[in-house]
Amino acid sequence: QARYVIIDPATSKPQADEHSIMMCYVIDCIPIARALEHGVFTPMQTIEVTIKMCLKYGCPVVFVESVAYQATLLFWFKYIMDQMKLTGISLIEAYPGSTSKIARILTSFKQLSVQEVLLHPDVYPSYSSEAVAFNPLKADNRDNVLDAVHYLPVLLVKHSDMLLELYGRHVYDVG
Repeated sequence: QARYVIIDPATSKPQADEHSIMMCYVIDCIPIARALEHGVFTPMQTIEVTIKMCLKYGCPVVFVESVAYQATLLFWFKYIMDQMKLTGISLIEAYPGSTSKIARILTSFKQLSVQEVLLHPDVYPSYSSEAVAFNPLKADNRDNVLDAVHYLPVLLVKHSDMLLELYGRHVYDVG
């Protein structure tokens, strides 16, 4: 029904977490984390990995978490796509809103427990590794994959019409 990628870039702090680039399928209105790339990437590597993921999985939409400097990634992504003359991938800013990261992650735990969000077996090991070590009382958790999963249902609800339209165009080559 839809496919999209969420990029959760690491911040520029000295001990920055890895970037997470997560591919999502939507089947029967349930977001499924299908593929994941995470690591310490330069902005160019992040863009390259994302484009490869979009081409591999037939994904027409990329959301980029856009907080502080992270918004510049969207600028460079558009610039690189223009240089490559690459079309067919829509780039959209994703905002976490006013909810704290810890609250967002705890909500995603609940959503997974009632199967409102699913994880493909390729994604599960990275997710479970972070989930087991997560401590909501600490501020310095390693939680880049956990935070990316939180976005899957949020983006689906907020952008459902656009996601369905773009995926329909991509699959059926119409409009």
